Amino acid sequence: MGQLIREICLVSIICSVACNLAPAGAVKSIMRICCSVVLMLLIINPLSEFDFELYANSLARYRELEEQMNLDAENNKQRLNRLVIEDEYRTYIMDKAKENGLELIDVHIGLEWSSQGFWIPCELTLMSHETAGKITDFSRIMVRELGIGEEKIIWQRPN
Repeated sequence: MGQLIREICLVSIICSVACNLAPAGAVKSIMRICCSVVLMLLIINPLSEFDFELYANSLARYRELEEQMNLDAENNKQRLNRLVIEDEYRTYIMDKAKENGLELIDVHIGLEWSSQGFWIPCELTLMSHETAGKITDFSRIMVRELGIGEEKIIWQRPN
């Protein structure tokens, strides 16, 4: 592109000098027309060398890249959505534990994608020093509140 601009500038200067040196009258008019045609041909010339196959391939490649970026963005959105929901569940469970006088050290929530199009909890791992009675009561609350099967709630004691 830079080469084309240099050529146009050079030919414009030459045409300008030729038009100024031409004698007035019909010769000067013909010189102007010839210079205009030369400049237009110089500008149009790159279009005749345009590689349409390369352009079509590049366009197809960019469309594929765009589609891949859209898919990646959707996956990232879904993953971030999952992380936000997991954090909200964790906060809810910690608050619920405090409400019931239970001290939780750590909470891990397993989520799965539902057929309705959102994340739902499917398993729960809780770490606590609490007694078996408090643990059992809290497990029942989690079954009732979150819909997780009691067999999917795992209690661990810290080392």
